[in-house]
Order: sequence, then structure tokens, then C-alpha cells
Amino acid sequence: RGAGTSFIVRGATALGLLGALALLVQAVNAGVDRRVPLWPSLAQWDLAAISVGTGRMWLPDFMQGPGLDVADLTQAFQPWSNVPMLQRTRHGLRDPFDDYTPAELATLRQTWQAAVTAEPRAWLAHRWRLTRALFGVHAADWPRELVYVDAMVGYRDNPPLAHNDGALHEALMQAAVRAHATAVLAAWPYLALGLCVALVAWRRRTSAAGRVAGVLLASAWAYALPLTVLAPSAELRYLGWPCVASLLALACALFASRAPGLAGRPPTAAGRTDAARRLPVDAAGAD
Repeated sequence: RGAGTSFIVRGATALGLLGALALLVQAVNAGVDRRVPLWPSLAQWDLAAISVGTGRMWLPDFMQGPGLDVADLTQAFQPWSNVPMLQRTRHGLRDPFDDYTPAELATLRQTWQAAVTAEPRAWLAHRWRLTRALFGVHAADWPRELVYVDAMVGYRDNPPLAHNDGALHEALMQAAVRAHATAVLAAWPYLALGLCVALVAWRRRTSAAGRVAGVLLASAWAYALPLTVLAPSAELRYLGWPCVASLLALACALFASRAPGLAGRPPTAAGRTDAARRLPVDAAGAD
């Protein structure tokens, strides 16, 4: 009964925290000047990929620049990011974060759904290329900004920031230049380590460390898997938390379970014997 009550309390607490977070998000959204949906960017890229893959223009007219055709879209399209097609077409594409009317958003959503339904192979091929690029080793001729950005980016009228020209930063950037097209700066090795340690975490699930490792791995993959259909580019930053969580899970499963108070191991026979020998003395003292 005690265990069941504890489970209910923990569940109620988690639901309460989620509810409070949802209310906080709603309060923040209520104070913005204009809400900008993010999904049109993804819909535009998927529709462009399906257009390139099938030779048929699927983008609605209001998303196209005057004179845009599939050939123009094809020469600008890249499988690792939606940015090149926005910058390199000769006839232009509409900014996916523009101020769309409700009717335009409804048309874009319906067209997106219709294209994926009508051309599932083209859509799956597109998302598979993106998944390989996102999780795998980046090609040497891809922009290094997919992996890291060594620049100070200004924001509106904020004061400019000085570039870090320290020796340590320079050494780190030189190492990044050498490693950006290798497995060192790819996501899959770190995620694979997490998968390898999953069995260890399961075997140690009775310990606090094993449970923490399991939660971290669940969080990592709950975050990573949806990116296969939601990511708009192969930028490594999207998998930052899953990689960190996998390494933390590795540390928990292999090392933290040996720390006092985390192992959750039952007392040894010798420990039980010592406790039994002390019991009469303690009882006598209590009297």
C-alpha cells in the first residue's frame, strides 16, 4: 500500500508540474506581439523535396517567386538543410516565417498532407537522407556551420560583442576544423554508446544510478527520434541534448552506482549478522 501511495503521489506531482509548465507557456505566448508558426518552414522544405524527387511542383503558388519551376528548385536544393533553396533559386521562394493569412496556412497544410500521401516514397527518401546527414558524419564539403559556428552573431540593436581571440579558443577551433568531418563531431558514436549501456542500466534498475541512466536514455531517444521527421536541417546542435544525455547515462550506469547511497544493493550476510548482534544491546538500551 505504501509503494502504491508513493507512486500516486509522484504521478500527481509530475502532472502538476507539467500543468504549471503549460500555464507558464501560455502566459508567455499571450504577451508576444505576433505568434509565428514554425511548421511552414518544414512544410515548405518537404514540399520542395517532393517536387525535386517527382519532377512535379507541389509548392503552392503563394510560396513561389514569379517564374519558379522544378529545374530552378532542383539546382538550389540540398538534402542537408532548407537554407540553400531559400538563398539560391533564381526566382525566389517566400520566407517561411512571413505573415501568412489563415487561408494560406490552411492551404499549405492541406497541400503538405496531400503531397506526403500521394508521394510517400519521395517524402521518405527525403527524410532518410536528412536522417543520415543529421546522425552521421558530415561531408567535408558541407558548411562547417552545420557542426559549429565560430562567429559572433549580432541581434537587432544589441551592442556588438568582441570575438574571442584567446589561445585556448583558437586551439579549440583548430581542433574543430580538423574534426568537423569525422566521427568525433558526429552524433552517432555518442548515441551508440548510450544504446550499448542500456542493458547495463536495465540490469541495475534497482539502484538509483540505474534508474537515472534509464531516464536519461529515454529522454535522449524521445528527443532524437522525432527529429527524423521534424528537423529542418542536419545541424548537430539539434542532437546536443541526446548526445550529452547518452554520455551522462554511461557515467551513471558504469560509475555512479558504486557511490555510497546510490547503489541500492541489499546488505550482505555479514552486515545482517552484525545488525542482529547489535539488536539486543540496542533493545536493552531502549528499555
